[in-house]
Amino acid sequence: MRLIGFNQLELIFSSLKQSHYSGSLVESPLHPFFEENLKGRVFELKPTDGKKLSLTDELPLMENSDLEKRLIKEKIPAIILDTHSSFAKEKWAKKHGFRLIVPAWRFQKKLEDKIFFDRFLQKNKLPVPRSAIITNAVTFKKWSDFPAVFQVPKSDGSKGTFFVNNKKELDLLSKKHHFEFPILWREWITEGLPLGVTLVIGKTATVISALRMQAVFNHADRTDYYGVQWLPTSRLSKKSTDNLNSVLNTMADALRKMSYRGVANFDLILKDGQPYFIECNPRLGGATPLLTWRKDLLHGEDFIDLFARSLTDETLPDNMNFIPDHDYEGFNLDLDFFAAAHKKQKMAPPYPVGFCDFENNKIIYKGLNTSFFHSKSSFFIYHNLPQKTNFSEDRFYGFIMMHSPLLNSDKKHYYFSESGKKRLDDILAYLTTYII
Repeated sequence: MRLIGFNQLELIFSSLKQSHYSGSLVESPLHPFFEENLKGRVFELKPTDGKKLSLTDELPLMENSDLEKRLIKEKIPAIILDTHSSFAKEKWAKKHGFRLIVPAWRFQKKLEDKIFFDRFLQKNKLPVPRSAIITNAVTFKKWSDFPAVFQVPKSDGSKGTFFVNNKKELDLLSKKHHFEFPILWREWITEGLPLGVTLVIGKTATVISALRMQAVFNHADRTDYYGVQWLPTSRLSKKSTDNLNSVLNTMADALRKMSYRGVANFDLILKDGQPYFIECNPRLGGATPLLTWRKDLLHGEDFIDLFARSLTDETLPDNMNFIPDHDYEGFNLDLDFFAAAHKKQKMAPPYPVGFCDFENNKIIYKGLNTSFFHSKSSFFIYHNLPQKTNFSEDRFYGFIMMHSPLLNSDKKHYYFSESGKKRLDDILAYLTTYII
């Protein structure tokens, strides 16, 4: 299927990218990157009636630009959305006769609600940590079951999730944050391995991706590193892998019963061979670009192709409902922590989008073409920052994708390897050269 997205890496990294298009704004720092890799298939979207467009919001790009005319002219039937749908986006697509390649909004908003998802897990007898719903501030301040995780129902990513070891930390949290109730409490499983996995759920079949470690590290300046590292299948015991395959298929069946279609990313904790579901992100995410680039992470299939087929009721392979065997260990590092580490400073211009490589222990910027992303020492910097950037915590600073691992792991923990520390320090030193 011919698709258009708005500066989406999954389309660039797809093995079928010759079928795909991108809508872009010429002032975006990503525009040259997409022009280089989708030659002749990038639309410079133009506003109608003098309205302003922004790539941080897909709805104005759909409603206030010449997108509809361009799609009709090029006979493109579908738009792939980066994260969330909405009633307004679905209404626009239905009105103009286009498909949206994204899970339906009515399911997205339910599954991302932490309380709904917890009840969904309980109802379908899926493994979940002990949990309770806290309905008022009095109960919250008197809470005594630790270590604990508290989650705001409507929250995205790590925002709205709080890890608390004891009553003293709870008192500090109560003073610092004003919570609207109800909120979810669940047991904090401290001796487990945090994992992520992607499911593509079709009408009758499910395709399960490779596993990844979900890593958070506290830095000396009290900022956090966040990233995911793909986990070779051999790192887990057969018992653990069998248990994961079983619960992931049960989860897919439960979602299918509520008519869910499309991609779903899950966070889990694996403890003593038993997986526990933590969170559902029913959308594309930070791991899906590398999932697209490395087909061995998805049974040799093209992720975007499967994703589109799952939402158009086309047939998915029925023999890929298990974790694939692979040995890849690439890492995806979220750069939002970089802003917290450099408050009140500026970048002008920001670090360049594109591919870099380590040559003679020095980082060399190579260019924009994906052909530079094949060596194990190469990495890719992605962002959509303006030319003059004041660091602030409400801006997305992008991420770095690399083929080399930063972490080692055992059955219960992950930790920086010595080579990983060196690689990370070198990359951060390179980024810091763009601060003024």
